[in-house]
Amino acid sequence: MPAPSEAKKIGRRRKNWSAPTPFRTASSSPRSVLLVALLVIGAANEADAQCAAGLYLNGAQCEPCEHGRYTGTVNVLTECTACTTGRVAESTGLTVCSTCAAGNYAVQALSCQACAEGYHQPAADHTTCLACSVGEFRSTPGATDCDLCGQGTFGPSKGLTVCVACATGQYNAAGTGQTACTACAKGYFETSTSSTQCSQCLAGEFAQTVGLSDCVQCAPGF
Repeated sequence: MPAPSEAKKIGRRRKNWSAPTPFRTASSSPRSVLLVALLVIGAANEADAQCAAGLYLNGAQCEPCEHGRYTGTVNVLTECTACTTGRVAESTGLTVCSTCAAGNYAVQALSCQACAEGYHQPAADHTTCLACSVGEFRSTPGATDCDLCGQGTFGPSKGLTVCVACATGQYNAAGTGQTACTACAKGYFETSTSSTQCSQCLAGEFAQTVGLSDCVQCAPGF
């Protein structure tokens, strides 16, 4: 049996001893291990991120494509593709751009608008409309072609919504998109507008110049 003083020394040594703690360093603490794991998982998720058609990758999130843009397939794009000339994306999140039909035109890839009166567009997917040619007109919007000015009228300029009536003393019998009316010949007259022919002066009357709206009475004795 040890002496009392020796026993106190042994007890003191046992009281001060503790088990080793190998995971208490900063580099291997549970908190740091968890942080590293989260970073690795986050990087893997970002690398594997894919967006459905109609969406694009904005940071770590998929967002709908803006007006005028689209994505057609599953993708990792950071921006959507702009619609080609003449096509439009009128809403967000589209997978394909729409065609603008004939008689319409595309406005900044955002919407299709009907051609105005006096204009036309014979083909699809265009950004402008064409003015009706001289001798033609179009009175309604969304046209694919223009109409020829009819008899008694003419088209002096482009982009007309209605043809101009031939004035008095003139006529147009052709009806095939004329750009001017014809003046009545000497000896003829026309009192009305939009005429297709002139009338001959009656006996005792005369028209000494062209383009008259009425004949002149002959003096007595002639």
